[in-house]
Amino acid sequence: DMTPSGFIALQVHGIGTSEDKEGTQVIWKNIRIMDLGPLTEFPAVVNTEIDEIFAKIDPNELGQLIEKNNACYRALEQWQKNPSESDNIYNEKLAELGFRIDQWELLQITYNTPEELQKMQVPKNLDDMKKSSYVSVKNELLLQKLMDKVTKVTVTEDEIREAYNTKYGDWNHDAPFDEVKDKIREQLKKENQTAAMTIWLYEQYKKAKIEIKDPNFNEVSEMLSPEK
Repeated sequence: DMTPSGFIALQVHGIGTSEDKEGTQVIWKNIRIMDLGPLTEFPAVVNTEIDEIFAKIDPNELGQLIEKNNACYRALEQWQKNPSESDNIYNEKLAELGFRIDQWELLQITYNTPEELQKMQVPKNLDDMKKSSYVSVKNELLLQKLMDKVTKVTVTEDEIREAYNTKYGDWNHDAPFDEVKDKIREQLKKENQTAAMTIWLYEQYKKAKIEIKDPNFNEVSEMLSPEK
């Protein structure tokens, strides 16, 4: 789904419902686009990642997951026709599959109309599940490309050894250091990248010189601070 050219859309999700804001204009300026490198082969990379993810999942678990998704859809469909039967529908169709009542209530809030229910992705087989995973996996890989580009993170052998001793201890022979060090290195890299990414985002926020005029949103800048 990658093309050499296209449009980038920017959207404001809301400015409130006060009448004095009617006619408000939204203007963008100083927009910067970061080049993450060529993405010609990216769809193939995403599909490979999806194949690797699903290869690690037990086929029986996949079957149960498909069954749960379909049960959700049928339960919501029945509930929309008979809202007063909510408890009975839950007990008959979802309880034995391990759904909690709060999960059922959240589903009703999310898919409260036939139109919303039609948006629900209901996989019928493994291929459907892979297709429904494409967007989320693609976004995760794109985020990783961004993190790799803006954060320069290294993990030393001493850091790996220290993390190993903290988690396993020198006495634990069930997880020899040489067998788990690569896993620990990746884990530490992700942790360090996340911390570095938080600092980078805060720096971009400061460079943008954003002025918050509504005092109700002053805490936004505090939330972005790496110290939070």
